[in-house]
Amino acid sequence: MAMYERIDMLERRVVSLQKKLNSRPVVFQNPVGGDAELGVNPLRHRPSWELSIVSIAGPRAGAIAVMIYLTIDTALRNFTKRLLKQDAWLWVFYTHLLVLYMISAASFTEVQPLSDGSTVDISLKQGSSIPSAPVTGAASAPVR
Repeated sequence: MAMYERIDMLERRVVSLQKKLNSRPVVFQNPVGGDAELGVNPLRHRPSWELSIVSIAGPRAGAIAVMIYLTIDTALRNFTKRLLKQDAWLWVFYTHLLVLYMISAASFTEVQPLSDGSTVDISLKQGSSIPSAPVTGAASAPVR
């Protein structure tokens, strides 16, 4: 009887410990050698388009294309991994992206008025470097 009581007590203890364990949040720990996804073994992550390139351009061109792809992919993954380790470099990277987007947005929105103050698009005639004058009415004939 004492053995059955001990088993019951141990089962209750296991249940209570299991409840405590289940109530804790799941925290991911990177396993030893867990960098395989980030480019340690690039041969496992062959591109899905490899067979298409081989069937179109041949095995040699396909092998060269895949080698170039894997080299660039590995370098970019290593760069990203280094960025993620250093918060300051990550902020510098995001700031430089923001600045580049602001520069490109500013260049797209820039409108320069014509000499008469109009912002009508300038259309150039073929073989001429002089812009045509904007048409002001239906009776005006185009400049030739």
